[in-house]
Amino acid sequence: MRTGVSSVEELQWAPQVTHVLDMPVGFGIGGLVINKEIFAGLPPEAKAALQAAKVELEGQAPPGAEPDPIEIEMAAEAAGKKAEKKAGKGKKA
Repeated sequence: MRTGVSSVEELQWAPQVTHVLDMPVGFGIGGLVINKEIFAGLPPEAKAALQAAKVELEGQAPPGAEPDPIEIEMAAEAAGKKAEKKAGKGKKA
């Protein structure tokens, strides 16, 4: 249990405390959510840093974890645009 010093005194817990640890202990959870347009407008260094962090975090995922649905969607859109571009070149010839 973690509590402040003043709480320990006010609640008269001090006589009950047998072990004290002065080492800070904690954890943090965070995330970043941005849309595709904002990501596209980032400088190349920022994109590279975010992609590197993504790869590192995905490497920590448990086996069988679901893939990133946004990445799949973006790849499908890119493939569709590439196919449209290729089809457009074929019609002009």
